[in-house]
Amino acid sequence: MPKLISNIILEKDKITLEPDPQLTKYVKDPLWIKCKEINMKECPEALASIPLVLNLAPIVWRLGGIWEDLKIDKNINNSLDLARRSISKIYKEYSFSGTIVGQGNVPNKNTNGSLILYSGGVDSTFTVMNKFKENPLLLSINADTTKRVTTDSSNTLKGYNSLRKKIPLERLVIESNFGTFLNQENIKNLFPGLTRSYWAAIQHGLGLSGLAAPILYLLNKHELIISGGHSVGQKGGAGSHPFLEGQLKWTNSFVNHYGYQFSKFEKIENIDKISRELKLKPRITVCTRANTITNCLTCEKCLRTLANILIADLEPADYGFEINKDDAINHLKIHVPHKIYLGQNEFAAWETVKFDALSQKNYGKNNKFLDWVIRLKLYNSPFKIFKSFIKRVYKYKILKIIAKN
Repeated sequence: MPKLISNIILEKDKITLEPDPQLTKYVKDPLWIKCKEINMKECPEALASIPLVLNLAPIVWRLGGIWEDLKIDKNINNSLDLARRSISKIYKEYSFSGTIVGQGNVPNKNTNGSLILYSGGVDSTFTVMNKFKENPLLLSINADTTKRVTTDSSNTLKGYNSLRKKIPLERLVIESNFGTFLNQENIKNLFPGLTRSYWAAIQHGLGLSGLAAPILYLLNKHELIISGGHSVGQKGGAGSHPFLEGQLKWTNSFVNHYGYQFSKFEKIENIDKISRELKLKPRITVCTRANTITNCLTCEKCLRTLANILIADLEPADYGFEINKDDAINHLKIHVPHKIYLGQNEFAAWETVKFDALSQKNYGKNNKFLDWVIRLKLYNSPFKIFKSFIKRVYKYKILKIIAKN
């Protein structure tokens, strides 16, 4: 019977997890997590294993078989099976027949309070502003998913500092290589036809939950709050979902996938309402471009968030977008739909934007802009398809060079 974990190394500021040799085809390096503020050596092995378990679970489910391991907390078994069944429904084109059976014991302890995963985007800012009265601890993860560690850290810190002026919550930062430890090319072959990266489509919610598991235990917290980014009614698969990580439970802890029922527009409206009450201007960073120190205003996610801010009739500069309202409207009309490439999930997300614009018609002063959004015809021209293909080829070559070095 195959095992999932070969070795667990516990150090004062670091947990290192080595997968079983049978999984080396899909794993380039051991997974590690660093935190200088907590004694990581005190984490029980069966719970320290969860970061690797949850980052590899979909791969193991795809490979099939029963993966039994004494190094895995047995109290995660039932929720893992629920998550496996859910991912089978989300991605019906793949078979997820593998089973993970943990047999390890973790000492019970009294736990209370929550951690909120905080990145500085719309979703996590919305969660913080609706949960801050419960005095949660914010947890930020510096993980190298797209070679943007320094930029992500800087932008998240700026968002946190903007909140602290009125919401004095503590924040803990941990580091991990979970964005680069996997062999993405071999994983791509395991999920043929996947329209997004393994990280975006499958790994995201489970992987982040896993990284937080040891921290929850060591800080005596019982709830991990992950901000939902894939809202009700949006079609297409997503790597973070209430039926994936939102099902997870292990010794003393569970995951709460928060805010799934709200669209991005509704979250921005809510953020604005609470901001006015607190006399606060929260900085929001959503950019997906590498090496940016602010929102670039040209990537799909920046443009979509900007559209939602304008639908709410708000001033973009109040929320971290360095452009005024009038210029932002003209900017969107130039860049959408002509200059951005849309995948399946992006098309679905923009349909939600159009629906929210329709819901605001006649309520605000910007009806001409709302009309433009409602009538917007989204398409991928041959030029955009070719440009997207060139970018993917370039990214692949860069990753090959990095792997050789």
